[in-house]
Amino acid sequence: MEALGDSFLKFIVSLHIFKKETSWNEGRLSSLRSEIVSNTNLFNLGKKKLLQAKLTAVPFDPTAQWLPPCFRSLAALESGYEFVNELIDEGDSKKKNQALKAKTPAPVVVAECYEMCSLNRTHQVICDKSIADCVEALVGCYLLEAGMRPAIKLLKWFGIDIDDNLMNLLSSSSSSAFFSENCVLIGPEAKIHSIWTA
Repeated sequence: MEALGDSFLKFIVSLHIFKKETSWNEGRLSSLRSEIVSNTNLFNLGKKKLLQAKLTAVPFDPTAQWLPPCFRSLAALESGYEFVNELIDEGDSKKKNQALKAKTPAPVVVAECYEMCSLNRTHQVICDKSIADCVEALVGCYLLEAGMRPAIKLLKWFGIDIDDNLMNLLSSSSSSAFFSENCVLIGPEAKIHSIWTA
């Protein structure tokens, strides 16, 4: 998908620049196209759309990188059982309330623990190129599954300037691509034309 998206992106951007900047030379057009389709630019566009938050940089392995909701370590569970057993043994409800208050951690400690767990479990390192490759792969998916028009809309959504009339240009045929009836061919062109029209 990435290769397809990359090729389509280069093609559409080249066509857009060529039609928009008619007075520019080939080197300048090529330089602008390279800047638009560069991994750095695609990374920045993907990052603006928070693509990094939707990516997983490593294959999913539930035993190594996933914690079920409300997960507690075995040691915490065992100490909790002891605490519950102590409460059950206490007959007086006033003593139970005091014991419960004494055993409940302060909110600050809970928050610090939560932050530490969150930092250790929810962050991943994704290189810039992976986000750029993801942008290209998404373009390839849109192109393959929905067609050129939606793929161009996706490029515009990412922030790549593409002319709206580009689809009209792609769907129309150029009159200069056909031979005129009045056209007289000589030399090798005449031979080639006779082979192709026979």
